[in-house]
Parts: sequence; structure tokens; C-alpha cells
Amino acid sequence: MRFAIIIIFLTTWFSASAFSDKKALQPSDLPDSDRLILGYGATTLDGGLNQPDKLWYEYRIKPRVHARRIWLGLDLTFHVDEQNRLRSEDWDGWEDILDKLDYLYYNTHKDPYFLRLGRLHEVTFGTGFLVNRYSNATSYPLHEKKVGLDLGVRLPFDDGVELLINDLDAANLYGFRAEFVPLDLVTVGLSYIQDSDPERNNDSFESLHFLGIDVVTPVFKKKTTGLYVYENLAKILDYGLGFSSGLKWEIPCGDICGEYRYYDSDFSPSYFNEYYELDGRRKYYDLRALRDSGKFGGYF
Repeated sequence: MRFAIIIIFLTTWFSASAFSDKKALQPSDLPDSDRLILGYGATTLDGGLNQPDKLWYEYRIKPRVHARRIWLGLDLTFHVDEQNRLRSEDWDGWEDILDKLDYLYYNTHKDPYFLRLGRLHEVTFGTGFLVNRYSNATSYPLHEKKVGLDLGVRLPFDDGVELLINDLDAANLYGFRAEFVPLDLVTVGLSYIQDSDPERNNDSFESLHFLGIDVVTPVFKKKTTGLYVYENLAKILDYGLGFSSGLKWEIPCGDICGEYRYYDSDFSPSYFNEYYELDGRRKYYDLRALRDSGKFGGYF
């Protein structure tokens, strides 16, 4: 069995090299670089009902392949015991198949349509007043891996929709955004986000619901740069309201933003950020503790 796993390692390695397209433009939010990762070790796993814990030899391979506009990353782990038997519990269910996927990316966020499946990084809705560089992978491997979905489609006349789900196997965070262009170069976005388990105990009786609207107007716009004025208004149902007005300068190496924010104490700008999977529970308790405690405002 161990010899067979080594053959799988080598076959996957050569396949990754053969089908990779080195000329493809890599998305900026790709989880990690295009390389093959190999690992070997030993670990003790739960033996199950009325069974003692057991020592397993662990083989791990993480190949990365891209072809044209598709980027694929796998996370394959094989557990073998002292009798060279493969641990079948790792391969017998739908959630096990999902667990083997590290990421599947198609196109970039600037293309007419794109797909992100698996590890998500830098998911932003509009100007980021509610969802700003959200990632579903910050708590891994402290907690179980999440296989998320970020899907976007650009419709005719530059209208578009985007769907966000943090984990296809056990989802608790959902997001939807629609963009409209009612006037030339003026973009209006509507966002809705729900967290059905803000306490992170799988037994919540309260869900958080966020509604947001943003308007973005270009002062000037060129191929690689632009200056934009934007406004945001958002509400957490049963909690506070927030507003921001700002200016964004897009340059090839990034964005420079300046804005004024004014919001209730039980509202938090950029609530869903890259650390939300780690500190979402604390943020929820902050909302409850600060309810009706006043208002905040200032430049950011």
C-alpha cells in the first residue's frame, strides 16, 4: 500500500507539471503559489465507538494545476496503519470528497463571470463596507476545513450578481449582492448577508441579517487607474445603522481610500473581514453589549 501511495504521489506530480499552463494570468487572491507540496508523518486518530485511539502513518500531497483559466488545488491525505491498510473512513462520504478539494478557481474577479470553490480569500462586496476581504480559511487547521463558494456573473449593460456561501457542507454564512448601472458609469449595489450561527455553537436561536446599499461614481476612469466617489448605507436588522462617504483612487499596485464613517455603537463597518471566522463570536457579543450606547464617527 505504501508503494502504491508513492506511485500516486509521482503520477500526480508529473500530471500537474504536464497540464499546467505557465502563461496563464494568476488571480491575485489565489491561496498559495503554484507548487507541489509533499508531506509524511504519523498521527493518532480517534478509533470510533468503543475503539481505542490508533496510530496511523500519514502521507499528504497537495498538487496545484492550472490550465487556461482554471486553477485547481487538491489536498490529499492518506492514512495507513502498520498492516498497510488504508483508513477507509477518509474516503466514504460526500464530505470526504469535499475535504480533498483545496480550491477550484475559474477566471478572475474582473472577468464577466468567475467561480471560487474551496478556500476563499479576499471576498469583497462593493466598497467593503459590509464584506471586506473575507476568508473562510483563517480558522483552519484549528477547526475543520470549510469548502466555500463565491460565484459571480456579469449581465448585459454591466449589471451583475454575486453569491457567497462560507461552507457547502455546513453553511452558516450566506451573502448575495446585485449591481445595477441605472446611469452611465454610476453603479448601485444591493447586498444581503446572513449569519445563522453568530454564537458559533451550532444551536443559535438568533441570526444576524445585514442589508446594504452603495453607490459608486467615477470622477475619471482609465484602463489601469481611476478616481471614484462612493456612498454606503447599511443596517443590521434589530441592531444599528452605519453610513460612510469616501473617495477611492485605483492604481496598478492597489487602492488608496479615504472616507468618513458615522454609525451606531451596535454596528461594525467591514463586519465580515479576513478574521471573521476566528472572532465572529466576539463581534456578535460586542453588538449585544453596545446596543443603544451611542454613536461613533470619524475619518478612516
